[in-house]
Amino acid sequence: MTVTVVLIVLLGLGGLLSLTFGLFFLMAGANCADSACTDRVGLAVLLIELAPVVAWAPTTAWAVVRMARRKVAFWVPLLALPIYVAVVAGGVAVLGTVM
Repeated sequence: MTVTVVLIVLLGLGGLLSLTFGLFFLMAGANCADSACTDRVGLAVLLIELAPVVAWAPTTAWAVVRMARRKVAFWVPLLALPIYVAVVAGGVAVLGTVM
């Protein structure tokens, strides 16, 4: 139970750190001339910024439910990492169409 709580807290703090660094992707739209380019940059930044929330919230809820049922749950917060990477990769792929 302790390991699960520590992992949830660490992943939450990592997500907050990721949110601040994700704002730097806004600079990718600095040389956009048309609105389509700006829209793609906005979508990419939105995906990158929402990735920690999309990954952390459901896995945290699932881990809490498993802990309440007295089941092993330390592996559930670790599932947030591949979900996070997949959503960020999607955002970076959208951002790659701008460059």
